[in-house]
Amino acid sequence: MIQEANANTSLTISGITRSISDWLVWRRDVAPNIRQHLTDMSNAIQRSRTEATKRGFNVVAGTQSGTGSPNDLLVNIDEQQLAKEIESLEELLGKLDGQLSLKNATTEVMLDS
Repeated sequence: MIQEANANTSLTISGITRSISDWLVWRRDVAPNIRQHLTDMSNAIQRSRTEATKRGFNVVAGTQSGTGSPNDLLVNIDEQQLAKEIESLEELLGKLDGQLSLKNATTEVMLDS
């Protein structure tokens, strides 16, 4: 009965509409992998930046290629966009948790007698 209600009840969050069942699967199975991937990329850039600085190399954005020395660290990821993606994911998860709590409190589940 609960599974049926979850499958038949939709939520729209940040312009994405899914059933509650699909959102629950996404939150459990997909979101942690996305979060880990984005965090790993951010951490790798930061570690590389720290190591390059220790060694006296410059860190150059990929859009500035050709302007530095061959020893410079070239970062071909838009770090601002990466930060926005991490923030958007966290915002989406926060909204999802709020909406799931609200739907849980307000969705009627018909019990068979």
